[in-house]
Amino acid sequence: MRRVRLTLLSPVLSLLACGAPQEPLSSDPGEADTADTIDSGPVDDSLPLGDNLVARGVSDVEFLEPTATAWLGSDRVLLCSGTNGLGLYDVSDLDAPSRTGGVSLGPPAGFRCQHLALSGEGAVIATHHGDETGDGWIALIDASDPTAPVAVASWNQPGVEPEGVAFDGDMALVAAHESGLLRFDVSAGALGSPTTLADDIGNAYSVAVDAIGRIAVGTVEGEVLLLDSAGTTLGSIAVSGPVRDVEWLADGSVVAICGSSGLDRIDLQAGTVEAHADVYGSALDAVEMEDGSIVVADWNDLRMFDGETLDLLGTEAPGASGGPAVALLGIDRYEDTVFVAEWQGLRTFTWDPMVSAPDIRADVASIDLGTLASGEPAAWSLVLRNEGPKPLTISSITSSDAAVSLSASSMEIAAGGADFVEVAWVSTGGTLSARVTLRSDDPDEPEIVVPVDANQPTTGVGDLVPDFSYVAVNGTETWRSRDLGGPALLTYFATF
Repeated sequence: MRRVRLTLLSPVLSLLACGAPQEPLSSDPGEADTADTIDSGPVDDSLPLGDNLVARGVSDVEFLEPTATAWLGSDRVLLCSGTNGLGLYDVSDLDAPSRTGGVSLGPPAGFRCQHLALSGEGAVIATHHGDETGDGWIALIDASDPTAPVAVASWNQPGVEPEGVAFDGDMALVAAHESGLLRFDVSAGALGSPTTLADDIGNAYSVAVDAIGRIAVGTVEGEVLLLDSAGTTLGSIAVSGPVRDVEWLADGSVVAICGSSGLDRIDLQAGTVEAHADVYGSALDAVEMEDGSIVVADWNDLRMFDGETLDLLGTEAPGASGGPAVALLGIDRYEDTVFVAEWQGLRTFTWDPMVSAPDIRADVASIDLGTLASGEPAAWSLVLRNEGPKPLTISSITSSDAAVSLSASSMEIAAGGADFVEVAWVSTGGTLSARVTLRSDDPDEPEIVVPVDANQPTTGVGDLVPDFSYVAVNGTETWRSRDLGGPALLTYFATF
């Protein structure tokens, strides 16, 4: 539950260019900055904040596709779980969050879940933009009893693609792409016909409301629009890229979360983008902590920024220790606890503003040296970064296989700095399955393990695909061996 302190600012905005702070420009937003970079500059040790997120627990690993999370109260968290609908989690033990049930959303068939919002009265709105299973939809859930939320109404309309959602009292605001901004009155516990606010708003994706009813809308075109409580557009600001999330900050500013283009802090009084930060992956969702810091779900990791300057304060990379790859997609918090919707479940973190420590990050989760003939050498430069505000001491770098040589057995990395260790092997013609272990003074990741493999029985360029079976869309099971000589299309699909 956020504590918000806001002051009324000037409603007049100018169209601005994106990225770094600058003077108001013309209405042409220019090209979006799509750089994917790491802010690896030194961190000022005098800052009171450091790498303040302390990893606590993760729910049982199961492929849930969670994309959003909402704190309900009474130690319960609701999780959007893709095709699995809404999951209810008990977080009374932060070190072991557990799924205790779910919410049945009912018709129409193919209900999925992508975005969530919770009102102050215990109402929850869940949305999905629609896909091959059916049109987009909106569900209203009664969570007045956080231990037993119940779906009470649903709404869908062909061609309408609901995305981000926010509450303004009993009014639910839904960003719906080209359908604009929809407003539903949920005071009667139902979803009636919506009214459309600012139908010329463009491709609306995200929405947020402040304590005095002002509405910020983020668009796919890379703009943030400000509306008053009646839905009248007051102005717009161009930002770094397509806006995945907008957040009102306690000081009355707005932060736009712009995917791989990073995030922008908007000064509404001045009508400028006053600060910009790059990210490592794709920034998708953000939350402001009580001390004004901003935590961002950045697909690959969590990133912490100073709320005023957007200076990087630290990162948490749950997938950096040799475990399964992660995708951090949604975030919420209650007091000093952070809840993260991660591709395989729910993760919990505790925010401790007194923490100031080094933070180790390896640039890859594993190393594959490929297919090598006997006697053929191979090497890989494993890049190690310290993304915390204190110097990092890596006291030990070892390999589980003596045939794998390492260029260093220990090292020190300055705050914000980087170094590398060369991992080398001369092929014997057989397989390699080794582990490089790094031990350091990172307090919540004292040991990370990077697997090193070679000559494994995998499929390379030009190799035949191993035989496998699959179920076609018509329900028929078939085998690859039956389709020899025919064309094959391999696809990868991800949604967030």
